[in-house]
Parts: sequence; structure tokens; C-alpha cells
Amino acid sequence: MSRWLSSSGADLGVKVELVELEDPGILPELLANGRLDVAMAGIAVTPERASEMLFSEPYLNETLAFVVKDHLREEFASWGNIRDLGAIQVKVPHVPYYIDQKTRSGTKTRTDRQHRPDRSEHEGGDF
Repeated sequence: MSRWLSSSGADLGVKVELVELEDPGILPELLANGRLDVAMAGIAVTPERASEMLFSEPYLNETLAFVVKDHLREEFASWGNIRDLGAIQVKVPHVPYYIDQKTRSGTKTRTDRQHRPDRSEHEGGDF
């Protein structure tokens, strides 16, 4: 993706600088004060965020779901069933939106962050 962004920047006559942002909650402030021009990749459109900043048309729609073994499928078919299980271990992508959604669901879980690969672990350096 970074090659595509660099190429797009060159087409526009601008230099592209990629900055990793841990807290998407500060995006409206960074965009408003000109410290950031564009935010992209993994930013969920929520009513609260849409009231604070403009979004393009989504290029990806994601669904929050559990991936479980077939024989456990019914146990995870509803939030009620999941609550009935008690404490379970959940792995989520290192994306604040997913962590927040899991927390809001009210399930009593411990969240272990998944390993987030270093760029050097990817062939070609692009995600």
C-alpha cells in the first residue's frame, strides 16, 4: 500500500508521509488544526465520528464476528449465549474499534492483543 500511496502522492505533486496513530479519538483535532491531511485504513465510520469529521464513501465493510470451531458454533450464536458461557478468552485485531465493540458488548472477557507483524515480516514491505 505504501508504494501505491507514494505513487498517488507523486501524481498529485506532494510527498506522502505515513504516520501510525494509536488513538483514533484525536483524529478530528489533528484534521482540524492541519497536522493531518488524510486519515485512512481501519477507521470505522460511527455516528459520533461522522459528526466530527467528513468521510469518503467506505471502501470496505467489515462485520464483527467470532471464528469458532464448528461444534461450538451454537454457543456463540447470540450475545445471550456468549454471556451464559461466563469468562472466555477472545483474540481481537489490534484495532481500537474492535476492542471498543468487544468492551461495549458486556461480555466478561480478557482481551489478548494479537501479534502485530513488523513491516519487515511482510514480503515487499507492504501490507
